[in-house]
Amino acid sequence: MATIKPISEDLVIAQVEEADNKTESGIILPDSAVQRPQYATVISVSDDHAKTKPGDTILIRKHAGTEITHEGQDYLVLHINEILAITGKA
Repeated sequence: MATIKPISEDLVIAQVEEADNKTESGIILPDSAVQRPQYATVISVSDDHAKTKPGDTILIRKHAGTEITHEGQDYLVLHINEILAITGKA
């Protein structure tokens, strides 16, 4: 679990699912050709945040958030307006 927590109730810390860099036919794509997935898992929210909770899978805008690295892990800091929906995807 992340030891990072947003201080604003409008921010969420999320971790984006890894993009698959291999096509169904086995061709390996360069990083520049791989699109970032639009699904992320909520890792941390502020104490005052009530719309999402850690563990929720969310649908985000394509170029949403600010990418950060904390304790060797990559995360996105998202504003609540960049979250399009909470999904039932596991």
